[in-house]
Formats: sequence, C-alpha cells, structure tokens
Amino acid sequence: MADSSEDRVIDFIRRNEDKYYSFIKRVEKDISPEKKYLIKRREVSALFLKSKYHSAVPAIYDLLSQKEFVTEKDSVDLLLKLRICFIKLLNYPKVFEIHNLLVKMSRNNPIIKGNNFGIPLSSVYIDMGLYDDGLLQLKKEYEEDSENFGKYKEANYLNNVGVVLLKKFLPDSAIVYFTKSKQAISVYLKESPNDKYCIFFYGLLQGNIGQALMIKKQYKEAIPLLVEDINSSKRTGYYHNASISSNELVKCYLQLNNINAAASILDSLTNLFQEIDVPDEYLLYLKLKSDLLSRQGKYIEANKSYREYIELEDSIRFSNNKIMQLNQQISFETNMLQQKIFEQEKELATRHEQVLRQKFQHNLLLSILILLTIIILLAAYFIVRIKRREIELSEKNNEIYAKSIALENTLKEKEVLFKEVHHRVKNNMQIIMSLLKLQSGKINNKALEEYFEEARNRIQSMALVHEFLYKKERINLLRMDKYIIQLSEEILKSYNYNYYKIELKTDCHEILLDMDTAVPLGLIVNELVTNSVKHAFEKHEGQISISLKENADSILLSVCDNGMGLPEDFDTRKENSLGMELIQLLSEQINAKVEISSGNGLKVNIIIPKTKA
Repeated sequence: MADSSEDRVIDFIRRNEDKYYSFIKRVEKDISPEKKYLIKRREVSALFLKSKYHSAVPAIYDLLSQKEFVTEKDSVDLLLKLRICFIKLLNYPKVFEIHNLLVKMSRNNPIIKGNNFGIPLSSVYIDMGLYDDGLLQLKKEYEEDSENFGKYKEANYLNNVGVVLLKKFLPDSAIVYFTKSKQAISVYLKESPNDKYCIFFYGLLQGNIGQALMIKKQYKEAIPLLVEDINSSKRTGYYHNASISSNELVKCYLQLNNINAAASILDSLTNLFQEIDVPDEYLLYLKLKSDLLSRQGKYIEANKSYREYIELEDSIRFSNNKIMQLNQQISFETNMLQQKIFEQEKELATRHEQVLRQKFQHNLLLSILILLTIIILLAAYFIVRIKRREIELSEKNNEIYAKSIALENTLKEKEVLFKEVHHRVKNNMQIIMSLLKLQSGKINNKALEEYFEEARNRIQSMALVHEFLYKKERINLLRMDKYIIQLSEEILKSYNYNYYKIELKTDCHEILLDMDTAVPLGLIVNELVTNSVKHAFEKHEGQISISLKENADSILLSVCDNGMGLPEDFDTRKENSLGMELIQLLSEQINAKVEISSGNGLKVNIIIPKTKA
C-alpha cells in the first residue's frame, strides 16, 4: 500500500507540476527538514519520469548531500537514476564515474545486484563508437551476469555481437553470429511457435543478415530477408524495427532502380510514421523520398521533401547542441554541489577530530590525577605508619630503660628509615612535576627535542597530503612532483640554515598517486632526507638530489646525497635504526623494492610496481 501511495503522489506531481511547486513554496517555512527531504525525493522521481534529466541531476546531488536523512537504499536508487540521466544527456565521463562508484559499492552491498545497473555499460561503449571496448564489455557482462540477457540469453548475446560487427563494417563476421543466433532462437520457436517475441526475434535476425548483405552490395539477396523482418515486426507490434527495415528495403530497391517497388514501400512508411515517433528513421525516410521523387521527375515535390529533411536535421542538431549546453551547465552545478558536500564532510571530520582530542586530553589528565592520588596515599600511609611506630617506641622507653643502648640504636635505624621515606616521597613528587612539565610542552632535553622534531616531520609529511587534496577537483589523487618538492623544502627549513648549508635538487615527473601509495612514499622521502641532513655531511654542507620518474611498468623514487655514504660494515637488516626500519616497513606496504648503494655518497632507490588495471 505504501508503494502505491508513493506512486500516486509522484504521478500527481508529474501531472500538476506548477500547482504543486506553488503550494510547496507557500508552506515551505512550516515543513521540517526530514519532510523536505522526502518531498524532494518525490520531486526527483517526477522529474525522472518526465525525462527532465537536466533538472533531475542537481536535485539528486542535493539529496545525496543530506547525510542525516539519506539511507543506503536511497543512495543506491539516486545513483542509479543519476547514471541513467547522464546516459540520456550523453555525458559519458560522468556515466563512467557513477558506474565505477556503483561497482565499488556492489562488492559489499546486497542491494545492488549485477554490474549493469539498468543500462549495460557495453551499450554506452557502443553508443560512443568504441566498438572493441563494447565487445569486450559485452562478453564480460554475458559471462559474469548472464541473467540480464533474459531467457534467450545466448541468442541475445550472439545477435548483439553481430550488430557491433555490422557497425564495424565486417559483414561476413556479422552474418556468422546472426546465423548462430538464429539457430539458438529456432529451438525456442519450435517449442512455442506462437510466441510473439520469438517470431519477432527470428525476423529481426533475418533483417540483420539482410543489412549485412547490403554492405556487401548483394541487394537482391537482402530484399526477401528485409521483407520477412518487416512483416514479423508489424505482426508482433514492433513498429520501430519495421520502420528501420522498411528504410533499408527502399535503399535496396533504389540501388536496383526498381522505382515502383521503392514508392510502394515509402507509401506504407507514410502511414507507419503517423503511428510512431522515431525522428532518426523519419529523417532517413524524408531523404529517401526526396531521392525517389527526383528520380521520378517530380522535382517540386522532391525539393519540398528535401526541405523538410533539412529542417528536421537542423532541429535534431539544435537539440543535440542544447544537450551539450545543458551538460556544461550540469557539470558546473555538479561541481558546485560536490564542493558543498566536500566542505560539509570536512567540517564534520574537523568536529569529530576535536571531540577525540578533547576526550584524549580528558583521559590523560584523569590518569595523571589518579596516579598522583595513589602516590600521595602511599606516602601518607608510610608516614602514619612510621609515626605510630615512634609512639610505640616512646611508650616502651620507660619499660626498657636498662636496654637504652639497644633502644638508641633502634631509634637511629628508624630515623634513617624515616629520612629514606621522605627522600622517596620527594623523588616521586619530582617525577609528577616532570610529567606535568612534559605535558605543558616545555622540553629542555635536546635528544627529546630531536625526537619531537622527527615526529613532527613525519606528521607534517602526512598533513601535507591532505593540504594538497583539498585544493584539487577530483578528490582521490595527489600530484607527487609538487608534493615531494614542497615536503623536501619544509624538512630543510626545519633545520638551522646558518648551520646546515645544503643544496636541494629535484627532478620529478608529473605523477598522480592515490593516498594509499602517496602517504607511505611521503614518509619514506621524509626519512631519507632527514637522514641525509643529519648524518651525511661532515661540514654540514652538501647536495641532496631527489628524482621521481615513471617507467612502463614501475615508478622510481631516487634520493641521493654527495656525503660520506655508509660505513663498509653497515648492514640494513641488523642496524638498530628506527628510520631504516620505517623505510623497509613502508616499502613493503606499497609492494616496493628498496635498493641501497654507497659510493660517492648514499643513494636509495624505491621501485614501486604499477598496479595492473
């Protein structure tokens, strides 16, 4: 019942658009955000049903940005609608972008079944004229998700391959596949001789073979096949296909100079086009009619048909240009909405980070207070215990007067114990003060300062990755040449220029990497450059060179200096170095190979294999 009610609301919006939006504008202030979201969902469905794809696209992006209301099921439904909108608007880059997102979601989402998502990706490739890619995708879809091909999946697949080969002007190969498809559909036709779809499909294959024969200029052989296709299509109600084959039949008769037969087919087409709306086939019909009338010597009528042909062609061209303009507008609006979504997600992430930081600080302070309380209680306990012991000794002093020497020795021992307890309490208090001093950030230990400086540089290398992504349109890719150059310069700036006189040389190709590779690679550069600055140069003068180059099957990062190099007995596997251990671990993380050589200085190569698509 809910679905039926929802459909009725959407149908009402579609049929009474002006009244509906006028009403919503009047009551908008009194509607809660959640109800506004539900209303917007129905508006999008209405726009989609009315084929107003250019208006539906920004509305869908707006809905997807409302994270507090949109459900997982809503997200899938909206993305499927968005993909179809971009297909209808011929915005193929966006089609592939949304398709890849849906494929990624389908791996862990049972709501999404298969990878065709309404319109197969192979159809998109074929519409774009990428026939080889279309054939590969068609085969992949057939093997991975053959259910989408229906009951006649083998016949459908073979026919689709034949159609693509026909578009590639390979008629002989196309006929082979059409013939195999006929053999497959004939099995079902024998079982159900009155099945309308089987009858239509068989005639369609005959017509497809006829078109292949036309490419081979075998027009006489093509005619009976096209006639069979036209008759079966009309008999089963597939008038669009009947118009296509009728136009092809007229071409055959004109090629054979059979004017009367061509005129007869065109007359039947005139009646057919009054029942169906297929602009492309009607355009061809007008051109063929003009050609026929010209051959019959009816030049005035031929000229009139040709003018109709030109006007319709201009109208279609104008519509295509308008679609291109709409695509440009949609791209702009989409980018604006994506930027808005990005800023909202950034704000939420910042708030979450602040909450986590405050929670950590609160827990740390609470831990310190608990530790301090325990130490104070222990100290008080020992002090009270010693005092009690002194009282007991004092009370027994009169009773053991004869043993005064032993008592004096005992008292001296107790005094030493008392001083030791006080000394320990004093040391514990110094530890607490040192912890608080460390917590406040006042660090006077040079070694600790270096550790903090190294940690800061490591964190800076990761923070710099985010700084770069914010400034870019596609979010999931980092420009490595600029990143490495800026990271290296920032590391050198963190050291004293008057003390370190080091020249930095870089030769980096413009390479884009994702964060999973960029972050470990940045940390490796940080470790290598820091190591060179601190250990490579006796007089703190020298040169560090960094290169990043892309080869056919790998990416090569090379960091070298002209310093002292490594000692002869240096073993990277046995050396207790955090930096070297980090380099090895990070390289393993990105499946990279590490090569270290030492001659005139130290040179480290990081070879990263490219991921196969």
